[in-house]
This record gives sequence, C-alpha cells and structure tokens, in this order.
Amino acid sequence: MNEMEDIRITECENRHLYPSNLYKTCPYCKKGAEEIAKREAVKKAEEPEFHINTPSENSRLRFGKYTEVFKAILSVLFAPIVIMFKIIDLFPGKYKSRYDSYYWDKYGSYWERHVK
Repeated sequence: MNEMEDIRITECENRHLYPSNLYKTCPYCKKGAEEIAKREAVKKAEEPEFHINTPSENSRLRFGKYTEVFKAILSVLFAPIVIMFKIIDLFPGKYKSRYDSYYWDKYGSYWERHVK
C-alpha cells in the first residue's frame, strides 16, 4: 500500500495520464515527438534538393524540347536530295554514278581537275 500512496498521477497538456514521481515529462508525448521527428527526417531525406540551373543546362533543356521538330524539318528538307542520289545510283547507264570507276577515270577528282 505504501507504494500506491507514493505514485502521483498527473495529466499532461495532451490529456495523457502518467506517474509524475517516475517521469519529469510525459513519456507518451516524448515518444510522439520522437516519432514525428523521425518522420520529418525521412521526408527531408526524400525531398529533392533545390537546384538552380546554369545557362548551359537551360539551353540544353530548351533544345531538347525542340529536337523532334528539328528532325522533322531536316528530314523534309533533305529527303528529296537523298531520293535524287538513290535514283542516280539505280540507273548507272543514264546518269554518271559516283561509285563508277569510269566516272573517276574520265573526270577525276576536283583536286586533279582544278589544282594541278
């Protein structure tokens, strides 16, 4: 019975009951505060850090947005040229092929024709 008389029950601000002669502060609030601090630490660790892009990073990002558009424009511009060269190579008798040895023997390179 003496032990029961020595225990004083106290209520904290959050309405927790605890023995005040054993604990100076509420143990439940202390555990809750530790858990909240752990959760906040995990949240901070998972958040990406604030980063300001350099001008070169900004230009790379802007250019990356428009690369598909540039590719489409270039393919439309250069497609007729590529097709023309393919047609020339398909009909070697009608057109002089770039790969024909006779072409190079007859006309030579630019260097041989103009620089000598």
